[in-house]
Amino acid sequence: ANESSQTPVLGTFALYFRSPCLPTPQHRELIEMATQTAAIAIVHTRENEALMKSEERLRLATAGGNLGIWEWDVNSGRLTWSDDLRTIFDWPESSEKLTLQKLLDVIYPHDRGMVEAAIKHAFATGADYDAEYRIRGNDGSLRWIASHGRIQRRPDGSPLRMLGIARDITEHEEADQQLQAANAALAQELEEKARTEKEIRALSDRLLTAQEEERTRIARE
Repeated sequence: ANESSQTPVLGTFALYFRSPCLPTPQHRELIEMATQTAAIAIVHTRENEALMKSEERLRLATAGGNLGIWEWDVNSGRLTWSDDLRTIFDWPESSEKLTLQKLLDVIYPHDRGMVEAAIKHAFATGADYDAEYRIRGNDGSLRWIASHGRIQRRPDGSPLRMLGIARDITEHEEADQQLQAANAALAQELEEKARTEKEIRALSDRLLTAQEEERTRIARE
């Protein structure tokens, strides 16, 4: 490959002749084609190796944390999930091929549009994908899921895949809802207490006024 200060050297290429001679234009064209093909293969291999190492680090980081990882192939629409994520969604390993549409189908209808909008926003702006949504478990209960992903692109900028994590945050959401309910109950109790105190003060003022009027009437007599 051509070497420059802007392009890293991926390797060297040699063309041998049986007898000393200068390369012809056809030879140069062959060399250019071979080096470009080799460069593409080398870069692709290195990217795959880096992705595998990144995924392995992510698996180790998420192990046992009620956390799963996922990968969405943009072209095929196929979703690949870790075993932990399948457990969170109650989807066995033997289930049919996962796709984005199958995921959207199990999301609570009220949240589905928000998830689709978050995906479109990520592709349109290059920002990370972030969404919190509810799913219906096999036992009929609602579960809260928090999902985060990032788009990986080809050298030409076109989207290749989205890689991310998802976490079951049901306990956190339930605790938050209980806290909100407790705060609402406390606010109502304080409001009722304040109303009662106001009514007591008003009644006390009326009694004092009545007593004062009675004393004034007796004094006149």
